[in-house]
Amino acid sequence: MYKKISFLLTVLILTLTIPALAMEITPPELIFHKDNTLSVRFSLKIDEDQLKEIRQGLPKEYTVYVDLFKYWDIWPDEFIVGKRIVRFLRADPVKGEFVVRSFDGKVRIKKRFKGIQSMLKWAVKFNEVPLLNLEGLPEGRYFVKVTVESKARNIPSLISELFFFLPVKEFSISVKSRVFHWPPRDVKR
Repeated sequence: MYKKISFLLTVLILTLTIPALAMEITPPELIFHKDNTLSVRFSLKIDEDQLKEIRQGLPKEYTVYVDLFKYWDIWPDEFIVGKRIVRFLRADPVKGEFVVRSFDGKVRIKKRFKGIQSMLKWAVKFNEVPLLNLEGLPEGRYFVKVTVESKARNIPSLISELFFFLPVKEFSISVKSRVFHWPPRDVKR
């Protein structure tokens, strides 16, 4: 009995002392402009394993979804509008160059950086992503959901179709903003 308890305590202590760093999303900050448009601000925190792979020259593709939902108490939440942003990060260890390509459905941006820290400073921050004009939105409670996905590399589409049980994503994480009421209750219209 004593051996079992000591073994369980040892395992518990080892699992609690090992830091578990993972990809994180900061809680979305909602920005309401005077012209009744809604923008969202958030950032990502990339874990050490992902950074190590980027430094070694493995490309990473992150797909970010910023979606507005209408909150319902009983029914599933209703999707209103969404925006998709793709960020492709690549490092060239020989040249000492880091490249980020970004596409939001309308605008393509390609930036080159000399260091990984300067690349990450730009690539993981999303400042005021415009979502929609709230003017025609029906009265109700709403929230914004931010989802980040990373595609698994080196899986051809034919193999992923045949072996549907293989994971096609490295990870998928999401976070929700606070629920807000539209139109604001304290403003008379």
